[in-house]
Amino acid sequence: MRKILLVIGQLGFGGAERQLLYLLQGLDRRQFEPLLCVLNPGDVIPGYQSIDVPIVNLKRYLPRNDVLRLFSLSALIRRWRPDLVHSFLANIYAFLAAQINRVPHLISERNIETPACEEKNFLQRVMEPVMFSRAVAIVANSQAGAAMAAKTKRARPERIFVVPNGIDPKAFDTFRSPQAMRRELGVDPDIFSIGIIGSIVGKRKDHTTFLRAMHSLTRLCGPKFQVVCVGDGPKLEETRALARELGLAERTRFTGIRTDVPEILAALDLVVSSSQWEGMPNVIMEAMAAGKPVVATAVGGTPELVTPEETGLLVPPQDPEALAQACQKMMENPDRAVEMGRAGRSRIEKSFSIEKMVRDTENIYRRLLS
Repeated sequence: MRKILLVIGQLGFGGAERQLLYLLQGLDRRQFEPLLCVLNPGDVIPGYQSIDVPIVNLKRYLPRNDVLRLFSLSALIRRWRPDLVHSFLANIYAFLAAQINRVPHLISERNIETPACEEKNFLQRVMEPVMFSRAVAIVANSQAGAAMAAKTKRARPERIFVVPNGIDPKAFDTFRSPQAMRRELGVDPDIFSIGIIGSIVGKRKDHTTFLRAMHSLTRLCGPKFQVVCVGDGPKLEETRALARELGLAERTRFTGIRTDVPEILAALDLVVSSSQWEGMPNVIMEAMAAGKPVVATAVGGTPELVTPEETGLLVPPQDPEALAQACQKMMENPDRAVEMGRAGRSRIEKSFSIEKMVRDTENIYRRLLS
């Protein structure tokens, strides 16, 4: 039995947190004994309360650069003696604690693209090349991420593995009436519904480009659609204000954070991702698993998911007109859009299962520990 210490910053409503949950739920306990360490206790994504894995929440003493948490994590490693430290995201505390105790360190990095890294603080930007060059392995969730890790992070190509995100399509087989969900959201049951799902944080998900595209779509198609914006974040009020400025307030529903995303997806006709950068976007995988067509920007690992004209349409980032025209194409060809949604579901079932993600990760563990 090999001990694996998994380290993550928080257990909130993010893609990395969800993939870690799937991994812990599926890990072969006959071969691996996991322990989860959370550096910033707070909101917990549903599911973690029921997993049969011990969770250690480190106490936070200082708001930033808390060296005391490094000592706490290092003490945990000395006490528990793991065979491998696996951090979800390139975490400085996990790296330093593993180095101090001479334990191999594996990094699962979700957002390796340059703009994502520019959002990180100075210490993170300085330390990341050191971490990537010294880690025993890097796991990227897309080929684009793997290429970026080798190009900009000093990661050795032979130490980079690609493990795409996994998803359970059955979780999106909702039996609730889509029309009932539309009524709850205040969306007309007979009008084409377009949804965007994700944290409203600024440039990354780029709700500004999305709303400007919806403004252009009004010019192209008239009042034939409504918008559902699912998520919360520091730019929520600014985004609401932009919707009002563009004359979209009456047709746009801001739902805040929701835990019933499968039911919401079932009520949508089209899902849009307007991101400026991505790793392997869970929201697109979820939309495809729900059998919904996708219009997305061709960034990061998104082109590895969306096959143009087969499971959806791809457009350049920061191009509202191109995004609007792609949405128009879906609206004017509803039968074709439904076909794309079915093809997307089939693609998820064949290539992006949770079981495959877990087995691929286990194989990396075995390789590193052999």
